[in-house]
Amino acid sequence: MNLINRIILAGGFSLVFLGWPCWAMAKKPPPGVVAESRAGVITEEEVEIHVARYLKQMQRLSPEKKFSDTEIIAQQKSVVSDLLLQRIFLKLAAKYKMVVPDNEIRERYLIVASGIFDSDEERFKKALVEDGWTEESYLETLREIIAAEKARARTLGEIAVPAGDVRAYYDSHPAEFKVEEIEVSHILVSAPESDMPERELKTIRTRLKEKGILSDSLEGATI
Repeated sequence: MNLINRIILAGGFSLVFLGWPCWAMAKKPPPGVVAESRAGVITEEEVEIHVARYLKQMQRLSPEKKFSDTEIIAQQKSVVSDLLLQRIFLKLAAKYKMVVPDNEIRERYLIVASGIFDSDEERFKKALVEDGWTEESYLETLREIIAAEKARARTLGEIAVPAGDVRAYYDSHPAEFKVEEIEVSHILVSAPESDMPERELKTIRTRLKEKGILSDSLEGATI
């Protein structure tokens, strides 16, 4: 039994949202379909593709990371939920006749590239190919994501989340916010020979502090 079927047997999926009823729990989904609604169906293949891309992305950030079955099932459930909501809001975006300009898509593309690949577009394009994208299909997916976000904002407005709920989620999902830390005793940099060492050292310390790399607790570190 594959993980997708385990999700369905573990509890299935039902959603009544903005007049778009989902009947994934009302009847058994057709073969290959994980969930369906009037906004569209979510197939097992779609979920597997999205989860595989997510795992690849996470392993680029943490190459040694290993995912348990529990983590993979949780991600599959999240993908199903996200895709259903996106389909619903895309229906609303079409109803609202929303248009996403190319410059907004380009801006989002650069944000993603900068966040993971330090704005190196060639590395980003290579990663897209490795994940099974063409540039055209990725840009079209960004267009759909932005359109769905606009429809959500128009329909629901900004949703205020109480600080207590944010804290409760943070406390109950520590693995999602785990940050690797290292201790630094020496930081080696290349300083121009034309500058006085003392002056350059002071400048380097200032710049490192501004970027949040050097904290007050590292004042004694050798640079």
